[in-house]
Amino acid sequence: KGSYEYHHYGQNHHDFGWGCAYRSCQTLMSWLKLRGVPVRRRGRTQGNSPAEVRSSESWSVLNVKELQEHLVLLGDKPASFATGTEWIGSVEIALLLDACYGVSSRIINME
Repeated sequence: KGSYEYHHYGQNHHDFGWGCAYRSCQTLMSWLKLRGVPVRRRGRTQGNSPAEVRSSESWSVLNVKELQEHLVLLGDKPASFATGTEWIGSVEIALLLDACYGVSSRIINME
């Protein structure tokens, strides 16, 4: 419930055919942003130690490339993922919401 910024594939990025879940993730992130929840970036240092770095624009919604890079930093995707056009799904969205905003998610299978 409340305001959010609508993000749609093909908007400022050539992601036709693969960008839908990224844009859904951005829309969810915008809802958090408009409630004053700052972005935090979690990942691993080159020595593989956990690290947290606050974004210089802590109130901005991450763009598609930043979302891809974040999944690589989290160890969920290989380095080549950050320059590709691979889809993401609800599992990756849950990882990103937790890493960037501290919002835990749960995926429930329905029959």
